[in-house]
Amino acid sequence: SFLQNHDQIGNRAFGDRLVAFANHRALTAATAILLLCPSPPLLFMGEEFGASTPFLFFCNFEGDLAKAVSEGRRNEFSHFPLFKDPMQRERIPDPNAIQTFEASRLDWNSMSLPTHLAWRELYQTLLTLRTEHILPLISCCAIPETGYDLVGASGLSAHWQFPNQSRLELLANLGEKPVSGFAPPVSKSIYASDGVTDAALRDGTLPPWSV
Repeated sequence: SFLQNHDQIGNRAFGDRLVAFANHRALTAATAILLLCPSPPLLFMGEEFGASTPFLFFCNFEGDLAKAVSEGRRNEFSHFPLFKDPMQRERIPDPNAIQTFEASRLDWNSMSLPTHLAWRELYQTLLTLRTEHILPLISCCAIPETGYDLVGASGLSAHWQFPNQSRLELLANLGEKPVSGFAPPVSKSIYASDGVTDAALRDGTLPPWSV
């Protein structure tokens, strides 16, 4: 279970991470789902503080192999409209250049910036909730019964029923418009996105991009 990994990011032409181009509310919702589901989450380096540094495809070859890899890397993108022009493909960083490797290092100093602090706080909150409420349910290798329903155009209702009768429910709206038709949750809430109110939950409605 993951939102991004080294292959997905490194195989983009400029190594840009989800935080660089994804809808912020969508990414926040997806992060909550990732960290609060029982399955073990995989976090890619820097994801926990919203790292904005790219993760480029880099290597350390020499001679003909280095040339072949550099040319092959750029030619891979030739079928994309943006890179039909050879001059545009030249913009793709050379995998063998030391600058490509250096650009892929995390910028630890950026963690003090407000945007990165906010991401780190979100991850800390969700991981704390996971430790307190989710891990006790799965610590004894308990295998839950699972199920899900789609609600409206972009709603998801999922559940995990554990052998000790504990039940974990997830309600999410992964779209731009409010969704109604959710069954009201039967247990206390351990997490709710901004904008999710008790009254709305009782009515079975979730605002856009909420969990």
